[in-house]
Amino acid sequence: MCSLIRGSPWAPIDSLEDLMRTPHVDDVVRLTKDVPELSLHRGEVGTVRSTWFAPAVAYEVEFRQSGDHSLTLALLREEQVTIEESGPAGVQTW
Repeated sequence: MCSLIRGSPWAPIDSLEDLMRTPHVDDVVRLTKDVPELSLHRGEVGTVRSTWFAPAVAYEVEFRQSGDHSLTLALLREEQVTIEESGPAGVQTW
């Protein structure tokens, strides 16, 4: 077992694969950078809806505003998202 830590300070990562996992369809991800042209801000949470592989890896991510019925779809590069291993309470995946 690897001694690296994920999530809580005492949850071990079982393999390097866990550390290097990339988002998949229906994964909940967190935005790591602002996307001002779409009014999205670092820290917002969305759901991966598709993965693109050419010309580079990108993820189509759906963002919904709480209390609002608006929907924003964004095509984001790998470095713009991180996987939320335990989806935050109240986040709906549609």
